[in-house]
Amino acid sequence: MKKEGLTRRRKRDRKDSEMSLVAYGRSGGWEISVDELDAGDSSEWYTQILAPEVSIYAQIPDPDIVVKVLEFLSTDTQLMSHRFAR
Repeated sequence: MKKEGLTRRRKRDRKDSEMSLVAYGRSGGWEISVDELDAGDSSEWYTQILAPEVSIYAQIPDPDIVVKVLEFLSTDTQLMSHRFAR
């Protein structure tokens, strides 16, 4: 799993760093997690999105971006279903 490789590499680079799972959710075939790499004086945030045919692991500016993306997708989905319902 990519997250484990990243965790190991980061721990080697920053001996005082610690990766922690901050949030996890699952719906249907989708899973999303948010991790924090705490280096004492600063933090880095990562998200992992897993689906049957998609796997994404990326650094994010802060955990609030996940909520913003979900709001965007929800709004976009509602708009699209409203357009096709006519």
